[in-house]
Amino acid sequence: MNRGFKLYYREGLSLAFKTFRKKGNYIRYYLFWIVSLIGKFIPIASPAFFLATSRLARNVKVNQDIVISSAFEATDEKNSTRTMLWSLVIAGLILVGGILLIGVFGLLLYLLGSGICDEANMEEMIPVFLIPAAILLVVFVVSFFIYFSPISYIVDTNPEIGVSDVLYNSVDSIKRNGKNTLLL
Repeated sequence: MNRGFKLYYREGLSLAFKTFRKKGNYIRYYLFWIVSLIGKFIPIASPAFFLATSRLARNVKVNQDIVISSAFEATDEKNSTRTMLWSLVIAGLILVGGILLIGVFGLLLYLLGSGICDEANMEEMIPVFLIPAAILLVVFVVSFFIYFSPISYIVDTNPEIGVSDVLYNSVDSIKRNGKNTLLL
C-alpha cells in the first residue's frame, strides 16, 4: 500500500535518527560514508559500494542497528555485483548520450542566434538563445538521477534480475510511485 512519499520519508528519517542516536556508531558510520563516497567514484568498486549503501539502509530499517560489516555481506555474489556494474555503465551511457544531444541542441541554437543577430548585438542576444538548452540540461540531469536512483535497491532485493529489467523497474517505479518527487 502506497501511503505517500512524505510519510515514508518522515518515517525513514526518524528511524535513522533514533538508530543513530541510540546505538552511537558515529565514527564507524562517518568513516563508512567517506569511504563509500570515494569508492563510488572508482569504477571497479562502485557496484559494491552502491549495494552496500542499500544494504546498510535495509539493516537500519529491519534491525535498527548500524552494522557496517553487514553492508558488505553479499558482495561476493557475482550476479548482483555484475548486474549492478552493467546497470551503472548503461545508465552512465544514457546520461552521456542525453548530455551530448542537449549539447548539439545548444550548438544549433547558438548557430541560429549568431545567424539572426548582427555583429553589434551578438554578445547580448546569444545567451538568450542558449538559455533553453541550459534549462533543458538541468531538467534532464535532475530527472536522470531521480529516475535511476532505485537501481541499487532493485539489484539488492532481486540478485538474479537482469540489467534491462533493473533499468525498466527503476524508471517504472519512479513513474508509478514518485511523481511528486519527480515534479520537485
